[in-house]
Amino acid sequence: MTTETYTSEQLSRINDSIRQNLCLLKCNVRVGGVYGQLVFTRNAMDLLGENLEVLLVAIARFDEFDESNDPHGEHDYGKIELFGETWFWKFDYYDKDLQCFGHGVHVLTVMNANDY
Repeated sequence: MTTETYTSEQLSRINDSIRQNLCLLKCNVRVGGVYGQLVFTRNAMDLLGENLEVLLVAIARFDEFDESNDPHGEHDYGKIELFGETWFWKFDYYDKDLQCFGHGVHVLTVMNANDY
């Protein structure tokens, strides 16, 4: 079980690496001792269809972090306008068994704004 505490700077580096690798490789990844998983809401999958790849590349390249969307400097949330829709992505942190908070697995969820 990973119970390590990370600084905001460490989390931003881990999250950036996981986000970029998940979105470009389209498979679960491991960065250091932290695993990354990518999930989509059902609505996002239905709306995206064949455009999934374009959104994933946009998420991987996202670098517009500022005080309004990243107040803790952890690079754990983003908002993208694409295909006339608003898309959110966000990280949630779980233990390795996905049962409770921890830093064993960082789950990146991609959703349409209507899902929120």
